[in-house]
Amino acid sequence: MSVSDQANKGRGMETTIYMPRTVEPAMLSPEELAIYLGCGRTYAYGLVADGSIPSVKLGRLRRVRRVDADAFIELLAKQSNRGEEARA
Repeated sequence: MSVSDQANKGRGMETTIYMPRTVEPAMLSPEELAIYLGCGRTYAYGLVADGSIPSVKLGRLRRVRRVDADAFIELLAKQSNRGEEARA
C-alpha cells in the first residue's frame, strides 16, 4: 500500500493506480514519429509541415495519429512496388 493509500484509508477517497504503459499511444509527437519511421527528426517535422502525414494540435502540441503514420508507410510501400513493377 502506498503512502497516499495509507493517508486516504477510510476517508472514502478513490485511489489512483499507476501501471506501466503497456498500450502503445495512439498519438505520436514528431520526435516519436521519427523513431517510429526510422528517419531523422528534421525529416519527420518536414513530413508533418508539408502535410504528407496529417497532424492535429493538442493545445500547443503537434501530434500525429499512429494510423496516419501507418497509412503513410503503406503509401510508400505501394509506390515502391509500382516502381519495381515498371522496371520489370
